[in-house]
Amino acid sequence: MNPGSTGWRNGILIGLFAALLFHTTAGAASRREIRYIGPPVSTLNSYLYTGGMYAQITLGTKEGLVQLGPERGLIPAQAERWEISEDRLSYTFHLRGDNRWYDGTTVTARDYRAAFIYQMEPGRESKWLWDTPLQYVVKAMDFRNGAAREDEVGVDVVDDFTLRFRLARPYPAFMNAMVTGSMFPIHRGSLEAHGDAWHKLPNYQGNGPYRIVEWELNSHIVLEPNPQYNLPRGNLERIHSRFAGRPLEGYQSGEIDFALLPTIADIHYARHHPDLSDELVLTPTSGLSYVRFLFSKHPVYWDARVRRAIALGFDKRRIVDAIFLGRETPMHMLSTPAMPDWDPEIGMRFDLDEARRLLSEAGFPDGKGIPESVILIPSYLAPEMVSQFVVIAAMLEENLGIRFRIDNQELGVYADKRVSLNPSDYAGMCFAASGAPWPNPIYGTQWIENVQWTDDPEIYGAWWEGQRRILQIRSGMVRLEGGENPVDFEPVHRRIGAYADSVMSLFANGTHGPHLRRQALEATSGWRQTADEILQTAGEPDADPAWCWKAINVTLLQVMQYHFQWSHTSELRWRLEEMRQEAHHAREPSRQAEINREVHRLVQAFSWDFPLHVANATALVRPYVKGLRFCAYWWANPMYLKWIDIDDSGRRL
Repeated sequence: MNPGSTGWRNGILIGLFAALLFHTTAGAASRREIRYIGPPVSTLNSYLYTGGMYAQITLGTKEGLVQLGPERGLIPAQAERWEISEDRLSYTFHLRGDNRWYDGTTVTARDYRAAFIYQMEPGRESKWLWDTPLQYVVKAMDFRNGAAREDEVGVDVVDDFTLRFRLARPYPAFMNAMVTGSMFPIHRGSLEAHGDAWHKLPNYQGNGPYRIVEWELNSHIVLEPNPQYNLPRGNLERIHSRFAGRPLEGYQSGEIDFALLPTIADIHYARHHPDLSDELVLTPTSGLSYVRFLFSKHPVYWDARVRRAIALGFDKRRIVDAIFLGRETPMHMLSTPAMPDWDPEIGMRFDLDEARRLLSEAGFPDGKGIPESVILIPSYLAPEMVSQFVVIAAMLEENLGIRFRIDNQELGVYADKRVSLNPSDYAGMCFAASGAPWPNPIYGTQWIENVQWTDDPEIYGAWWEGQRRILQIRSGMVRLEGGENPVDFEPVHRRIGAYADSVMSLFANGTHGPHLRRQALEATSGWRQTADEILQTAGEPDADPAWCWKAINVTLLQVMQYHFQWSHTSELRWRLEEMRQEAHHAREPSRQAEINREVHRLVQAFSWDFPLHVANATALVRPYVKGLRFCAYWWANPMYLKWIDIDDSGRRL
């Protein structure tokens, strides 16, 4: 999971409590109105990673099958119960029959399936794919890539109120990931009648506790209770969110009821204010800030010893104390104390002697030979977040002799540079963050994604170019020309089979464990099946040759990419992957914990990431705001406003 790539700082500071930051227009607020300053809502498309996502999740205009409870455990939402198969490949949800859209029509299993198919359609823009469980569903990614039909996707409508997901392989966090906005239903009537305009306000249909009564771009949004809603909720009668303003000033003037303090100066002021200090609340989160090394054609940071030296070469405690005044807590492992895999004995702590030793061993004593590097950051970062990287750069130059410059880029450029293979004159690291890892007992094994499968920039570059080619074909940027006869597909079909055989030969010598061999067998069997089905489809009278040609070539390119990557994967990465598979299949929590500890020890030595600190959300809250339900997962669906009550006896009017 790399959830930290888009707007994390705004997200963790706004998304955790956005639904509780309150604003009013001129005049007195109603007795049970909650007023706040929240993120701009520019679209109600909940499947895009925007402020509109928060409208669905935090404000509660939509609701999914499950939600996170007060202790971060899962509790039912619009599914009253569910079953999980013994092999953890089938999840069946039984929906409540009384959930209705704003227009009074019943929400059914077909509305959920329609939402998932909508997101996975080839060419559809969807920002949720990096943290959605849909990518684990049978044929879902093949469908998105144009290599499978809609009816092959493993989301089954058993009946109007029974929905079943079939997974291609076990994914232990599947239930936890069900709380994301990607798992919300869509009103099929609006989708069929209005197409991509289904989320425009006149057409918009929600099924959550609140409905939109007023919305003005770049200004505000107002919600009131949804009379169709079928589950308990708090006593709010009105929600009023403005999209701009200073929370501290609005709170002091009595215009808002909750204010998340966005700057260290605001926190310092409130902490020492005689009236405000009693209403100041500091709540720990699972929002982990960390640093990721950039992929570059320059080989210096492909050496794990250099990465490790930098991770150990500066003092995070000094940064937290001097810049964040205690709002952040320094972290030494790629997890947080809120997670089951947390282990205080494992960590990347400041160790200057070891850092210098590693640099010398790698051939760069006192940093000699390492070119000036960059620290890439997105332009949305708060001033104190920028300041910390200035301080980190100064510390690394003083301690290790390595010079860094700050490269502050707008979000799109930042996002592209942090995943691409950059030119030789652009090497270094970048800001990254995780809104929160999923709370499942084998989360730690997910960090093996950050131990690169190759330590050769040229190999990674060849792989990256192949990925670009696949993306270009999938998006239609590159048009493939193919034949009209099924026989034209047969040579490509044979090549897919040959690559599958070649991949299996990598696992035939017994050096890989049983889980990896089984994974390879399942993958290559899937490639063959997809190719067979496309070939069969091509022979049908009404087949679309252009679609078949594109589908089978995308399948071939993906098979070639897997073959290329698996052929060049390091022994360390295979070991970590086998450990992850073992953890997935382990039944005993003690065994999972043991595997996690070993994974973290290896990751901290070879990872492309290292931790900085975890966020603590600091807010001013009126005494009459009751039932504030904290949840660390800012992209999830805890329905923040759903649980809020206004205590009339304590309300200042």
